Amino acid sequence: MENFRSLIIDIYLSSRLPNFQGVLQEGVNKRSKCSYYDGKFCNVVKTKDPVLISWEVSDRIVPHPIMCYLCPYYSSGAESKVITSLLQLLRDYVSMRNGIEREIYNLESRTTEMLYSSIVLRRRRQELISILNEVQSKIELIKLLIKYEEENHV
Repeated sequence: MENFRSLIIDIYLSSRLPNFQGVLQEGVNKRSKCSYYDGKFCNVVKTKDPVLISWEVSDRIVPHPIMCYLCPYYSSGAESKVITSLLQLLRDYVSMRNGIEREIYNLESRTTEMLYSSIVLRRRRQELISILNEVQSKIELIKLLIKYEEENHV
């Protein structure tokens, strides 16, 4: 049954996400390297969103690789269980995006003021733009998952 639930999620996302295989592989890699994943269960994240889990046993979840890809708690040092949802993840990533956009704006305004450090500032700006693109793609994925839950009354 565990594989069946994952398969349904994979089929839905593969037809709607152009780089699905890359995202899935990154999720698998993060899950296998995560200090909270014991080989079977995630020991820190708890969610009731069935689209994020492959299987649930009592209060422990087997995370779907997409959950691991989206997980902002990846080896973060959290001491206790974190209860999250798609809406919470969306809120976290939108907040993160807004902070990155503010920092990019501040860097751009400082670049014109301080010519001697503009190389360092431009490099930092490029790094932030790269992170911003990744965050934006995660936001789009979360929106897609929310739409899936709404369409299928999951």
